[in-house]
Amino acid sequence: MKRLVDGSEQRFPCELVRATLSEAVLLYRVRRSRGGLPAPLLSYGFYWPRRPYLCYRFVRPSDGVEVALRYDVVGRVELDAAPPGGGPAELRFDDLLLDLWVYPGAGQRGADERRWEDEEELREAIAAGLLTPAEVARVELARTTLTHVRQRSAALEGIPRAFRST
Repeated sequence: MKRLVDGSEQRFPCELVRATLSEAVLLYRVRRSRGGLPAPLLSYGFYWPRRPYLCYRFVRPSDGVEVALRYDVVGRVELDAAPPGGGPAELRFDDLLLDLWVYPGAGQRGADERRWEDEEELREAIAAGLLTPAEVARVELARTTLTHVRQRSAALEGIPRAFRST
């Protein structure tokens, strides 16, 4: 479940691939083209409770080629692996608006193209007092961390090789 800064929530049907105390991996099957990405795609979501971001890796199901990565800046990340009374596992996180899209090899001389998204929405939310000072600090930590990662492989640290092409 994705908790938005306005208090609303969004749910997405996902499959739990793996969960440990330090990370969770979910699979979402993209069946329709969205945001300029082709369909079908597999989206592997990587969630870490201690990092100020999460990562979605979009791959073509036919050959596993990576199409894009998206890093979402987040607050709390929580996983209930087995809710009391049974039922599916649930992952919850606080979305802090700012996202970084990375398109492997799409830039000049085959470099990764990187594009920040939702910066205006973030500024408006801060001005409206929808983010706490701690959340604003977390956004800046994530921005700095993701901006200064020189190689995509460094940003993917902790993502098992089975889920990435680097």
